[in-house]
Amino acid sequence: MISCVTLVLVGVVLGAINVLLAVGSTAISPSFQLSFIMEALKAGVTEEIIFRFFLYALCIVIAGDHKFTRLQNVLCYLIMVLPHVFIHFELSTFNIVNVIVLALLFGFPFAWFQRKRDLISAMGSHAIVDIIRFCVFSA
Repeated sequence: MISCVTLVLVGVVLGAINVLLAVGSTAISPSFQLSFIMEALKAGVTEEIIFRFFLYALCIVIAGDHKFTRLQNVLCYLIMVLPHVFIHFELSTFNIVNVIVLALLFGFPFAWFQRKRDLISAMGSHAIVDIIRFCVFSA
């Protein structure tokens, strides 16, 4: 129950932030389609499994039976966050400030959820962010 409430609250807050960041560059065209939910779930589930779960498992395998040092913890978060952030940029729109903002606003919370809470929280909050974006911008 706590995971459900947490993922909804974080998903709605991050979804609102996502909309506010995109409002200047994307026309608002609200609509709702069942396909938006399916696309958001597909993105949330697959991206969290590929870019967080598998990469976190890789970090654990590399660290072995040892507890992560502070540096290993930072590197693990970077490994879990940056590849996912990079796939959302085209080469022509790449900007290091945008990468840092997206990594801190979206990548880090999802990675933190996956590590400290559970994978479902990360997938659910990610899907809610996408559902909000799809419904507000019809895409």
